Amino acid sequence: MIYLFLAILSSTGVSLILKYGEKKQFNRYLITSANYFIAFSISLGLSYPVLKNSELCRFKLGNFIDLFSNLGCSLPLNYQQSILWALIVGIFAGILYFLGFISIQASLNEKGVGITGAFSKLGILIPMILSLIFWKEFPNYIQSIGILTAIASIFVINPVLEKKKTLSKVDFTLLSVFIFVGLAEFSNKLFQKYGGDYYKSIFLFVVFFVAFFISIFFAWKNARSKLQLKAIFLGLLAGIPNLFASYFLIKSFDYFKTTIAFPIYCTGSILLMSLAGFFIYREKMKTREIFAVVLIVIGIIFMNIK
Repeated sequence: MIYLFLAILSSTGVSLILKYGEKKQFNRYLITSANYFIAFSISLGLSYPVLKNSELCRFKLGNFIDLFSNLGCSLPLNYQQSILWALIVGIFAGILYFLGFISIQASLNEKGVGITGAFSKLGILIPMILSLIFWKEFPNYIQSIGILTAIASIFVINPVLEKKKTLSKVDFTLLSVFIFVGLAEFSNKLFQKYGGDYYKSIFLFVVFFVAFFISIFFAWKNARSKLQLKAIFLGLLAGIPNLFASYFLIKSFDYFKTTIAFPIYCTGSILLMSLAGFFIYREKMKTREIFAVVLIVIGIIFMNIK
């Protein structure tokens, strides 16, 4: 249980550090760049054993043809195809990771820690729905209730039946967190579906390097000289718990089933973020937001029951 607790604590720590950066109006692109610098550096080190076991293939047109002709087959992709798949999916995933991280920072500034954390965890709804569409991975009865409950939370925040509802009233900040984080999670599943776990370190290196490269570009375009060093330091600081959140969560799988560990991690993070936001930053959620968080917690628990 200690690993799950540390994962929840690390996840909450990332949000609190980023919230501090938004409160001080630090350059969020520099924070993002420093965070992804740590991520791609570590993933590069993890990729080395995989790369040294085989020669890095020289990609030709035939590699692309073979790759897409084998997608959907029962046989796993070979080494060359898996590397190419990691490159293709990783580039798109890196863009989504960057957009998701920036959206989270913007939401932390506008909406607070609790509701932002809830909607970022709600993103698992997107890979579940897309998996149903593309691979016919149908949820069971209880999971279906969880999906409907989670969807209901979105309408609680954006009540479409409200009188005189206008497009300007839709909460695009929270929706962007939900969509970009959810699509980023789907990209992980998309790679793992065909590329496999063995090559995931290469995939993650591509993801984090692309996100880092984009972040550096925007940081240069939006530079604020007097805040640069502080923003970089804060980003490096955020990168540490960001890394350990995943590390401790994976370690917890040695003691708990994924269907138990993941909902505890998600719901625990949401609740701790809400409490931390209230006690540290004095954030108060509206009744509608509290109700949405409760629905998200219930939905995540149900979606993970198999």
